[in-house]
Amino acid sequence: METAVIRPFALLMLTLAPAPATQKSSPEITAIEVKSWSYWSSRLGHPYAWRFRIIKGGLATYTGRFGDRKGVYVTKFRPEHFRRLAAYARKIEFSELQGLYRRQATDSATIETTVEYGDEHHIVVNYADAGPEELWILQMTARALADWVRTPVQGTPNFENDRGLHAPSIASETKAVEILRVWAKPTQECGMTFDVNWEDPRPWGGVLVDVIRHVSHRYSRSGQDAFQVADEIRESFEQAWSSTIEAQRSPPGEDQDR
Repeated sequence: METAVIRPFALLMLTLAPAPATQKSSPEITAIEVKSWSYWSSRLGHPYAWRFRIIKGGLATYTGRFGDRKGVYVTKFRPEHFRRLAAYARKIEFSELQGLYRRQATDSATIETTVEYGDEHHIVVNYADAGPEELWILQMTARALADWVRTPVQGTPNFENDRGLHAPSIASETKAVEILRVWAKPTQECGMTFDVNWEDPRPWGGVLVDVIRHVSHRYSRSGQDAFQVADEIRESFEQAWSSTIEAQRSPPGEDQDR
């Protein structure tokens, strides 16, 4: 009953929402993701309660952790649906919104919205609906679309142990391949699998720099300076390099007495 009311209301608000006085040009939007979590979902060890993701072309996925739609579901919308949603994100100048909106509350839900522009992205965290009305409309419209995603993905009926991240938008390209996957424990111990996709090893340097750039941007959402974060990561990297890589260059037995 609630869904039947939310869906047309959100789509109506998307149609009627006023445009800003000025609009800035922005790169093409390639994917939009909205996910929600709360104190209780975090207590249960889940990174989010539900997640909706739609990419250019209309392919959409929904991952639910609770309720009657627990698991992973997929559907294919008409490209027009994604085009309209992306057009509204540009209309409200989503890339100019601040990274975090919050108010004094204790148990309200947090909605995190990510808009991807190719390899770049902008993330907005909205706690207790503290953000502007236009952001709320975008989130509710995405949630209304998510309610249409009903085809279960074969082989993942529950996905209760899914703690992984979503694939970036580049994964939808025919020639793109996964080259690195990393999992970490709370103790910071990491395990990884990878594939040497290039004969020349030097492009891996660019991959590591991209990781630092994206991670620094993510930390900046909580008010930290992105450049300072990057410097701290670089310092940690150099220390790890000295203690690990340089140690491997030592002849066998050379450091046994240290």
